[in-house]
Amino acid sequence: MKRIEILYFEGCPNHKPAVALTRQVISDLGLEMEVKEVEVRGPEDAGHLRFLGSPTIQIDGVDVEPDARHRTDFGFACRTYDGEGLPGREMLVAALKDENAEKATNYVVGQSHRTGLWTAGGSFAAAVVASACCWLPLLLIAFGVSAGGVGVMFEKTRPIFLGLAAVFLAFGFYYTYFRKEKCEPGSACEAPSPRSKRFNQVVLWIATVGAFAFAFFPSYVGVFQPAPVHAVTDGTATTTTLVTLKVDGMSCEGCAVNLHNELVNVAGVLDATVEFEEGRALVSVSEATPPSTESLMAAVQKAGYKGSLTQP
Repeated sequence: MKRIEILYFEGCPNHKPAVALTRQVISDLGLEMEVKEVEVRGPEDAGHLRFLGSPTIQIDGVDVEPDARHRTDFGFACRTYDGEGLPGREMLVAALKDENAEKATNYVVGQSHRTGLWTAGGSFAAAVVASACCWLPLLLIAFGVSAGGVGVMFEKTRPIFLGLAAVFLAFGFYYTYFRKEKCEPGSACEAPSPRSKRFNQVVLWIATVGAFAFAFFPSYVGVFQPAPVHAVTDGTATTTTLVTLKVDGMSCEGCAVNLHNELVNVAGVLDATVEFEEGRALVSVSEATPPSTESLMAAVQKAGYKGSLTQP
């Protein structure tokens, strides 16, 4: 059942006539509606109640005057309708028969702010996928799953998803801060509540911070990796040989640290320097007890990448 509210302040001469007129029109139309009189006690309540002056008549929160549904000049004052202290009977009849009022309100307000939330979420999701080249191999390795080739696959799509994240963020800020609600003539539109607006802004900024954190994840992930492990020797002089490995699949500093730690755990390896940008690993091995090629390749594969021997 629809609810009709008559907003007024004490002492308004048109308050009671507005109530009588409204009840008469409802009766003439054979409608069953609750008529509620709401006293506005001060200017502070005006914005919250969307009070455009006394008397203001609303049906399910929508003003009966179509041209007033865009207005935001809320205030503690008397109100006129086309120069009169009461709305015309025809205006009330049209508003009461407007079955699309609530639907229009939900569509205009809801669609705009839902769109803002969806774009914020979309930007975060796109940034997460954009950095999957780095975090996904590390996650798979942590669970003991081979990550070979995963980083390379996602690295190719990284620019696309970073672009999508930027586009989603741009739309999110547009819908949240810049887009103005528009209403067709005669439709019912209601401005969003301040609480709803603040909620959307908070969600947008959280999504923005999260999107940037994931977008730049490959640049700082090495900071959170354990310090590189170095091989332990007995302190005696050891003749070394440098072995160069070509490594495919690394996409960030985190990958390099992880591969380094796997290589120095191989028997016969004294140290290793992994350069993910060049896609190679420089491995210092003992000439006395050199590791086998198979053991080096197994370490690379365990780290989630593909490797092959090259000349130093």
